[in-house]
Amino acid sequence: MSAPVDAPSDDVTGDSPELKHSFLVHNYKIPTKCSHCRHLLVGFTKQGLHCKGCKMNVHQDCSDKLTKSCK
Repeated sequence: MSAPVDAPSDDVTGDSPELKHSFLVHNYKIPTKCSHCRHLLVGFTKQGLHCKGCKMNVHQDCSDKLTKSCK
């Protein structure tokens, strides 16, 4: 049985495992800036994506450009 994609693997070397972001479409109630480009997430609904793990907020387009793993 394999582990979920965003689950950490057992690491015997002592290095921290890299996690992938687990983004969900999010509706923001207050003005929020994108963690990647720093522009405002705009719209009435479904303005951007919110990571369940590290709480990062990004535009849909910016999620493809991220290089950092989830913390």
